[in-house]
Amino acid sequence: MARPELTEMRPGWAGGKRNATTIFLEALSAQDCATLIHNLLGQAALAAEVQNRVQAAAEGNPLFVEETLAMLIEEGLIVRRNGRWVVARSLSQVRVPPTIQLLLASRLDQLGDEERQAIERAAVEGDIFHLGSVVALTPAESRAGVGDCLLSLVRKELIRPHRATFAGEDAFRFRHLLIHEAAYHAVPKEVRAELHEGCSRWLAQKGGEFDELVAYHLEQAVRFRSELGPLDAHGQDLAARGGNLLATAARRASARGDMPAAVGLFERSVALLRDEPERAEALLDLRPSLPPHARIDPLPLVRSSSAPRCSSWSNAR
Repeated sequence: MARPELTEMRPGWAGGKRNATTIFLEALSAQDCATLIHNLLGQAALAAEVQNRVQAAAEGNPLFVEETLAMLIEEGLIVRRNGRWVVARSLSQVRVPPTIQLLLASRLDQLGDEERQAIERAAVEGDIFHLGSVVALTPAESRAGVGDCLLSLVRKELIRPHRATFAGEDAFRFRHLLIHEAAYHAVPKEVRAELHEGCSRWLAQKGGEFDELVAYHLEQAVRFRSELGPLDAHGQDLAARGGNLLATAARRASARGDMPAAVGLFERSVALLRDEPERAEALLDLRPSLPPHARIDPLPLVRSSSAPRCSSWSNAR
């Protein structure tokens, strides 16, 4: 038994040999995953919350199931009590096991330069991505080879074809979320910020119905710029554009009665706009969407603003 890269390094393996058969193993089903977990843990049952979390993270990969369980036990996140494995600490920050991180990093390191560049740019759009976005994020001198690189990544079982969101586009999906994470985190933050900004420009050409996606990528561009230092004028402009798009998306959600989505979008908008005059407008639009038990009241924030336009909005409302 071997990982898929065996045939990449030795394409002639088993070729021409008698009685040689190659079988590609597909991902385990949910039931098979549950059986594997039971076999690994013995008679002690695993709490349903943990089992669902492990199965979702592993996506049918038996090695990922085994390593994730081992890490949860070693780090004391789950413990055995009264014949059951139960949660001892919050699972909200469960990370990828170091063994899996090293395995995936090694796999990516074996790619050619252009393949590596393609998969990292693909990861910026998301788990599902489009040929057009990867081309747009690739330097002009390398764009002609992007399609061939993606087909090579399909053959290497790192990505697979997927149904496109946009008409006239070819789409792909990472074969596993952890492959996506490994490719994404391999990109330096400064480059990630630039690529998210580029992805926002590409998405903006797809029409206003994708404004929320555009805003998300602007939000990420601002986030990484902020982590590297104070925002310059360009960074502040990105924040203002993203904040206004999120506020627009929030008003749409509020108009269709989706208040939880409206609140989340308004809060993200306010966080981006910061000292922008539009912040007061977003804050005041947020108030009707808040449930009675909301943890924040936007009015004091509006009144505390020193911007004249913010004061006028507060008085007008």
